[in-house]
Amino acid sequence: MKFPQKTTTLLLIGSILSFAARATQPIPPGHKLLITSVRTGNTDVFWIDPATGDAFNVTKTPKSEERY
Repeated sequence: MKFPQKTTTLLLIGSILSFAARATQPIPPGHKLLITSVRTGNTDVFWIDPATGDAFNVTKTPKSEERY
């Protein structure tokens, strides 16, 4: 089934806006983010507390060249 271009465009825009609305919801209290970063000069995994901005280095990998 082929949709008209206007309908396809509107569906695409609606999908993007729906995803963006969900992506901007705040992180529930008590939850943390697990991220990878090269902030230490090496690739490491960090727990980030979004409420305080505190970061805890989980891996502390010396001279690591891995990319996750």
